Amino acid sequence: MCVKILTDEKYLHEILNYIHSAKVEILISVYYAVTPNTDKDSPVRKIIDALIQAHQRGVHISVIFANHNLPASSLQENKKTASLLREHNILTFFFEQRRLLHAKFFLFDNIIAVAGSHNLTDRSLQKSAEVSILTTQTTAVHKLREYFMYMQSKSKLNL
Repeated sequence: MCVKILTDEKYLHEILNYIHSAKVEILISVYYAVTPNTDKDSPVRKIIDALIQAHQRGVHISVIFANHNLPASSLQENKKTASLLREHNILTFFFEQRRLLHAKFFLFDNIIAVAGSHNLTDRSLQKSAEVSILTTQTTAVHKLREYFMYMQSKSKLNL
């Protein structure tokens, strides 16, 4: 069993490594995502591009975005990011419960979970003091996957 604390830029490095090495499935819960239009060097753009490449090599990817109880500008950014992913046939969903989806996590191949405070924004990934925990502890990973499936059942597929 592995447990790592991922602070600041360590998070981006680990997330990109696990996206690149994923073989079967990546599940993502996102509160807030901002994808820059032109800056290919932005951390978020690197994650988005890595997800697109993973999908192209056959990895199943599902992303659930917050939909209610967040500022209108944040919802617009989530929709923009979801549309970009959908253009590449990645499944995206919007959480339809009235409670705020604030969960931020990645699940890789049902064996690795990364959960914490990081949003998918350049600010969160470069300028904010953030922390997430990576674990391979089987029970924790499986329970987080169960919760993802529950959230997905309460979400609307973005078409």
